Amino acid sequence: MNVSVAVITDRQDNAITVSREAVIQDQGKRFIYEVEGKRLKRHEVTTGVSNLTRIQIVSGLAENVKVALGAVNSQALADGAPVKVVE
Repeated sequence: MNVSVAVITDRQDNAITVSREAVIQDQGKRFIYEVEGKRLKRHEVTTGVSNLTRIQIVSGLAENVKVALGAVNSQALADGAPVKVVE
């Protein structure tokens, strides 16, 4: 007999979450790159609970903001870098 079990250790209702790959760690701080117009803007964020694919943003990010996940040309994301949004 096999059994599948899911254990919930924490739950946050109405939380803002992003893909884990959107959060960059640098010198002990966490950042995201928000798409503002046609450029990236780096924002420091405070994170909360997470799972394998998503991470909660407690502060530093508003709702319904477009967040960069990565570049298709294998260049690192950078503040002020030009972007082309692919949806």
